[in-house]
Amino acid sequence: MSPPRRILMAVLVAIAAAMIATAAVVSAGSYDRAVLEAIGGYEIAIMAVLVLPFASVSSHRAALLFGPGDAGWLAWRMLSIGSVLLTIGQITAYLPLAVPMGPATPILLLLGQLLPATCRIMIIWSLWRMLGAYRETGIDFHLKLADKLLMGAVIAGTVVLIVRSEVVYDYWTPGTAVGLTGGLAARGAQLFNFLLYPFVLFLSLAMARFALQMGGGLVARAWGGVAAYGLLQVLHVVVIATLYDTAGPMISLALDNFIVLAAFGSLAMGPIFQVEAAEVRRSST
Repeated sequence: MSPPRRILMAVLVAIAAAMIATAAVVSAGSYDRAVLEAIGGYEIAIMAVLVLPFASVSSHRAALLFGPGDAGWLAWRMLSIGSVLLTIGQITAYLPLAVPMGPATPILLLLGQLLPATCRIMIIWSLWRMLGAYRETGIDFHLKLADKLLMGAVIAGTVVLIVRSEVVYDYWTPGTAVGLTGGLAARGAQLFNFLLYPFVLFLSLAMARFALQMGGGLVARAWGGVAAYGLLQVLHVVVIATLYDTAGPMISLALDNFIVLAAFGSLAMGPIFQVEAAEVRRSST
């Protein structure tokens, strides 16, 4: 296990332990809804700042393993830049839950949707280019039955998100006055994000399958990490869409924020595996 992976694992364990302790304390006490929402927002903002930089730095290192213009260079380069946008987007989306932002709130909430959407578009485009390079190898690639079932579940989850979008919107903007224009823009950006989820999962899952058919190992685990991020992001929002209106913000502290942590960790772990694969090849020559 490389030093970056050991450090990332330690950070994830430390954050998870702190979140477990927080959930235990708030469940034993009597806190109003606004306080619970603020704690949930702080947790996601903090984990984004502590975990997602691993994805950006390691993706940059992974990109340097390929020549400029190569499909692999483009894929990891886009993920490196996209991780920065995702980090900023998580902060702007969740910080208003914890800190009153006044007139800046509508803009921050909109950026909290648009920046992650930009990250996902960059991932989709770069993965499509990468898949094209893999197809040129002539390998007879095909998804397995489990992959198709997983895609079906994600598509079904996306339909649930669209139908229950108002619940998700209330989760992101509790008690926030954003105005008619700001509200419509935020809702539109939110729905656009929902539509991107299946594409991110399909392309990253396809990349993982290609890598497995070409020998598997750390490279397959690298793309598997990106695919796990795509799956866990959908699961995170589906949990909110189906449970938030009845369970309230405690569902974030007791369950959903742990899913977000796992998603961020998976995204950060992917490029670390890619770098480790190059180090293994280098040491064996």
